[in-house]
Amino acid sequence: MTDEQKKHERNFKRVANKKDWKAPIDAIIRVDDFEAINDAVEFFTATTLRVDENMGHGKVRVKAKGYRMGPAGDH
Repeated sequence: MTDEQKKHERNFKRVANKKDWKAPIDAIIRVDDFEAINDAVEFFTATTLRVDENMGHGKVRVKAKGYRMGPAGDH
């Protein structure tokens, strides 16, 4: 695994469903981490994060369709 893949994996694990990585994503993250986490979500799921709600204090709630419901999914 390359260093880039490892970085994506670390960031993806921060927002992925712990029981089912293919499930939709719904998480709270720091605004400063959005770009790196979105890159990871796109890498693993072929879907894109969207900001759903500003939580204040530099945090946002993000959502994505996740792998299963995205274009690469097994639906």
